[in-house]
Amino acid sequence: KLKADVYHHPQFDLPWRIQAPSVVTIHDLKYIAHPEFLDKRSRLKSIYIKKSLQHSLRASNQIIAVSQNTLNDLENKFDFDVEKATVIHHGINPKPQRNPEQKNGAFEIQNDFVLFVGTRRPHKNIEGLIRALAILRTQHQLKLDLVIAGKAYSNYNRPENLAKELAVEPYVHFFDFVSDEKLPELYNSAKVLALPSFYEGFGLPLLESMAHGTPVVGSNVSSMPEVIGDAGLLVNPEDPEDIAGKIHQIITDTRLYQKLVTAGLSRSKQFSWRAVAKSTFDVYIKALNSRI
Repeated sequence: KLKADVYHHPQFDLPWRIQAPSVVTIHDLKYIAHPEFLDKRSRLKSIYIKKSLQHSLRASNQIIAVSQNTLNDLENKFDFDVEKATVIHHGINPKPQRNPEQKNGAFEIQNDFVLFVGTRRPHKNIEGLIRALAILRTQHQLKLDLVIAGKAYSNYNRPENLAKELAVEPYVHFFDFVSDEKLPELYNSAKVLALPSFYEGFGLPLLESMAHGTPVVGSNVSSMPEVIGDAGLLVNPEDPEDIAGKIHQIITDTRLYQKLVTAGLSRSKQFSWRAVAKSTFDVYIKALNSRI
């Protein structure tokens, strides 16, 4: 076996009896922050996660949180030495700016559309986004579609049922899996990316969309304001009218649209993997020094 100088565990459940100085990365606390969205099986899982997190926070030499919001949640819910925690945001690979030639030909979407990227889980608030689409099509008379790009969640079909109930089923496109090679086609073709989640540990699709020159709408809770900064519009995830209104504002206000495109491109460049690597290396040095 290799005798590592530092052991970096990239998730919440740091193994027991690690001999080397250890670093643990915590991405989010969704199972703990929002137990109301979990089924009974997942609630049992949340107990395991809570106990594992407590061990990881106390036993590790250094802690990386992927957002200040995640670190705040940790401080509010656990007892540990906050001085050994560092916030290191995710990065994105350099992306080309919006390419009008790269359209969604493979997806055959005829109308302008709002894009959602992420797994179809209850805390993602896809139902709120579908309600917003119905408002946009009826009250605002916009011929918009909604594209949901992400895997379905076991035994969770409320978004599909709601689309039928609100009579917008023909305008909601569910793609269970979109490869990294195909995803840029959707980012480039979308009018707006919307992430109205009730909770996010970070919110990587926001950055990816901004890097492609597509304006973003995100919730005004958890980590999303931290990621968006002033480069997008924030919404109340509990209010479909607000979600619809902000999307309508971006699509119909040409000056605002272009302002957000420019701001988003600039904002996305502040999150690079090179910066992540440097900051992570610095944490490794801290972990080593803590054992000297």
